Amino acid sequence: MSRTQEEVRIALFGPSSSGKTSLLASYYGNQQKTGFEERHGYHLTVEDTSAGNRLLSRYYKMEEGDFPLGTDTFEEYCFGFKVHELTDPSFKIVWYDYPGGWWENTPKDESEAVARRETFRNLLQSHAGILLIDGEQYNKRGTAYVHYIFDQFKNEIRQIKDCLAGEGKPIDAFPKQWVIAISKADILPDNITAEDICNKIVADTNDQLEGLKKAVDSEDFGCQFMLISSAKGEGKKVINSHQYIGLQLIAPVVLLGILTECAQKISRKQVYGPFAGIFRKLQGLMGSIDKIDNFLPKKYQLVSHLIKSMHIHEGLDKGEDFFREKMTKAVQKGEKTDAAVAAMKLELISSAAQHAFYRKQSDDQDNANP
Repeated sequence: MSRTQEEVRIALFGPSSSGKTSLLASYYGNQQKTGFEERHGYHLTVEDTSAGNRLLSRYYKMEEGDFPLGTDTFEEYCFGFKVHELTDPSFKIVWYDYPGGWWENTPKDESEAVARRETFRNLLQSHAGILLIDGEQYNKRGTAYVHYIFDQFKNEIRQIKDCLAGEGKPIDAFPKQWVIAISKADILPDNITAEDICNKIVADTNDQLEGLKKAVDSEDFGCQFMLISSAKGEGKKVINSHQYIGLQLIAPVVLLGILTECAQKISRKQVYGPFAGIFRKLQGLMGSIDKIDNFLPKKYQLVSHLIKSMHIHEGLDKGEDFFREKMTKAVQKGEKTDAAVAAMKLELISSAAQHAFYRKQSDDQDNANP
């Protein structure tokens, strides 16, 4: 793939055993299935064959009934989002994986401390950060567990910022887009939605969320919530490695988040709700999609063309057949970006998407907003 190809950079944060490595293996492994491509119209490729084989090995372990062991090194994976019948991927998804214990244990020596700082520097220059809340621990320990994760994350962010600033390497711009994701969501009752989880956590953790907003310099922290799961599990065993939740929504969520941020800057009004509601509000707030370049931070310009191709004026109420036809026509014309956007919109209108994602109204929301 071309080095100049647009890429969406995603960083997952979370302690050990929260499911980061399993999510990554499932994300890639499930998208290699013929059935996945036939249903969704796309699949993932990898630039590095060795990296792809490592992920497949972990995924096949899940198919055999076991979750993979957590990673003990930092790894960067570059996936290609490839709509079927096109010869090249439409864009890249860069996903970072790192040892969860790095958030919990003191570095064993200075070389590890340096490696951690450089790793987190990369992580914190992503387009979006996803903070994992272990659903199993949340079920057992409730609000106290979320308080612990939020305070731990805030303290680590502050420490990293201080270290990098002391070395003369401060981070210019932290991610503005943050998603709080409940991992292992397969253990939650079927009727629990991302909106339910959002309302509960926000009500119980207001003080911690305010501290995190300041630490990461994002007023939107705590506004986006997802349910996510790598597989259907029972205890330490995998029951069904094909029964994942929310993984196919990750790239669309990041792109829609960037677009929402731009719309809020243009209009000074905020956007909230499930996907369909967000698109309706964006239609009213965006005077012209061409304005986006004036509001995109430098690192977001990597995905400028992809964001413009989201075609907000279409909304999400056109239906599945409409977007499948758009994807087919784009493929026939060799229009890679339009084909990918149509595929992602198909994900956003699914019933699974309405269940697994919610963006809340922020505390300083103008009551006059549409």
